[in-house]
Amino acid sequence: MDDAQLLDQELRRLTVAGWQIVSQSERGFQVMMPHVVGSGVSTLLVIVPLGLGIFAALFSAVWGSMLFSLALVLAALLALDHIGHKPRLLYITADQLRQPPTLVKAPNSVTVCPRCYRAVRPNAARCPDCHVEFAPA
Repeated sequence: MDDAQLLDQELRRLTVAGWQIVSQSERGFQVMMPHVVGSGVSTLLVIVPLGLGIFAALFSAVWGSMLFSLALVLAALLALDHIGHKPRLLYITADQLRQPPTLVKAPNSVTVCPRCYRAVRPNAARCPDCHVEFAPA
């Protein structure tokens, strides 16, 4: 398998897993995993208190304003959490894919597994998610 096929196969695998292509060349590619807040979390933290606040405001101005304020505070915390997360970036070359699995240092100083690209401890002997054994560095 030549370099282009190897890189294309790995790129397809990563894009299916949710990674986005940042740049691509003949020798490698860079992908990014953006931070995504689940819709269930935002529904529970923001929309439910907001809806309850509007409903409670029909019967009591005090309870309605308290729940509405709670929804605004939770929405602000959710927005700060989203702003505070950095996307994970990886640069992958064909040479890296041909070598036995060793820990990969991502550009944003996070050590990741070369198979599943999830964060691992810098001194790990195997990945806790995909269970691949790492060759000594």
